[in-house]
Amino acid sequence: MARQPADQDEVCEYYDFVYNKAKPNQFAERLCDESVIFQLLDDLRVADEITADFERRYRLSSADFFTLYTQGLLDDGEHTDDFAEWSAYWQVKLNREAAFAALSGERFC
Repeated sequence: MARQPADQDEVCEYYDFVYNKAKPNQFAERLCDESVIFQLLDDLRVADEITADFERRYRLSSADFFTLYTQGLLDDGEHTDDFAEWSAYWQVKLNREAAFAALSGERFC
């Protein structure tokens, strides 16, 4: 089974550590970048699978769900745990997509 993504604070701390510390040489920097990219892709795959499962279960896109959820329009108390988890994985997905795009852009500049 794939590793579940860490919470957002832990991930931000990790990426901050990786990218804001001096690297001993270019090879180490590239290796670290590749490792982070692989981790981002793995987290993104897991978040995609989980959000797709919620989309099938509730017959609603994650983007539409998140809009309604953040407006407080879905909290009927019956699905609170599911909705909180769905929201978290949707945010993980968006975060990883943004981080991957940023890293991809850095690698080809």
